[in-house]
Amino acid sequence: MVCPVSSPPIRRGVIVLDSDNTVVEVRGPLEKEEANIEYYNGILIPSFVNAHCHLELSHLKGVFPTHLGMAGFIETITEKRDADESFIDHAIQSADRYMFDSGISLVGDISNGASTLRAKANSKITYHTFVEAFASDRNDAQKVIDEKKLIVEEAHRLNLLASMTLHAPYSISPQLVSAFAKELTHTDMISFHLFESVEEIDYMENNAGPLAALYKKQCRKENALSQWGVNPYSNIFNAIPSENKMLAIHSGQITEAYLALLQNRFKETWFVLCPKSNQYIHNQLPPFNFFRSNSEKIALGTDSLASNNTLSILEEMKSIGSSNSNIAFEEILRWATLNGARALGQDSVFGSFEEKKKPGVLLLTGIDTINPILSETTKIRRLV
Repeated sequence: MVCPVSSPPIRRGVIVLDSDNTVVEVRGPLEKEEANIEYYNGILIPSFVNAHCHLELSHLKGVFPTHLGMAGFIETITEKRDADESFIDHAIQSADRYMFDSGISLVGDISNGASTLRAKANSKITYHTFVEAFASDRNDAQKVIDEKKLIVEEAHRLNLLASMTLHAPYSISPQLVSAFAKELTHTDMISFHLFESVEEIDYMENNAGPLAALYKKQCRKENALSQWGVNPYSNIFNAIPSENKMLAIHSGQITEAYLALLQNRFKETWFVLCPKSNQYIHNQLPPFNFFRSNSEKIALGTDSLASNNTLSILEEMKSIGSSNSNIAFEEILRWATLNGARALGQDSVFGSFEEKKKPGVLLLTGIDTINPILSETTKIRRLV
């Protein structure tokens, strides 16, 4: 079976590729066997899109305990992030190869520094690097933006897709957002960690809870939250240009009111869910059906190896399939392919089997082609 994603599945379907693996034609069903066609048992799908990753944290695989919560995770990453440069570089290259081999061809990757750029320049994967800015102290705002601009420029010199983004509402000052907004073009995307946990919302709305306690313990010179006044989320969104595409990352605790606020503010809002990371840190999955009831713009990410045991979109799909959410395979596949490509602005190349696209071809096995349900026996093999 062939799943073009942009159109219904085709039993005994055929994908015709040219010499550089561009799609020439998708047709079927095939009535009888033809010469010069390769036949496979399973489901042919486009390669995956990982819409949210932190490749630079790959050296932290297995370092963090599970279920730390947001404050515990932030405190631990502050303590354990540093490592030998060669060790970090090896982990980055290994994770990049693993993602490609596991069927991923396009990645939206968060970077605080330039450590991943060399690996990306030599990768078989297409990356959009979001160079992440954060600073609570208003006096650091312009310095941080200038530093991040240099990383974006370095990425561009290596012919990589890259732009600046913001980290999260609890780590940015109004001065930082203002300086950031001046650097945006109308085509830039914003990849923003939002509504990730109860701890985040308790901190943002009430200046209370474990996150507030952590910041007090760290004796921060200036608290970003205190600078945003009443209704901090709304004030932050209003400070970001509305014509830019918003990728809301995680958003596992978003309310209907906040979801509407995002959708009404920005011309285009995508919700990028990272199910296994949510389980790893918070011991719960995102509310899949809540998002489905409010938006069709849902994509998938893996987050980092600091908060996940693998950078596999197939494993993210399996976690959704086993969540009792009753979501059809075709819909989960769309989140993992075409929706991610659209979110990252790369759907002219990736995400579906359509003429003139070059999405890569994967073979899913261990899955019923009549009633496809993902299970532990489902495997992936990259064909193109």
